[in-house]
Amino acid sequence: MATYEEIRDEVKKIDRGEVRTYGQVAKKVKTSPQAVGGAMRDAYAKEQPGKKSSTPWWRVLKKVNDRYARISPKAPPKTQKKQRERLIDDGITFVSKDRVEYDAC
Repeated sequence: MATYEEIRDEVKKIDRGEVRTYGQVAKKVKTSPQAVGGAMRDAYAKEQPGKKSSTPWWRVLKKVNDRYARISPKAPPKTQKKQRERLIDDGITFVSKDRVEYDAC
């Protein structure tokens, strides 16, 4: 099982303008998507007001299918809004309120 640090290190490799699903990150570090979700919640919780986390937690999304991923519906509305804004700032285009196209590879 990967540590939160190992998960965060993998997420830091996601370039601006790209997203990954919890499952994609989990596969890379040999852990569960739930563990990735926990690490992303932890990274968000440690974020300082007015400063972005060094771990781009907002670039990790929930898989819908092999074409679309979405902001997790389990996240509080405030977090969903912040994630959407940051993804747009990263150059990500939404195909609906909470869905984006992604590379399933």
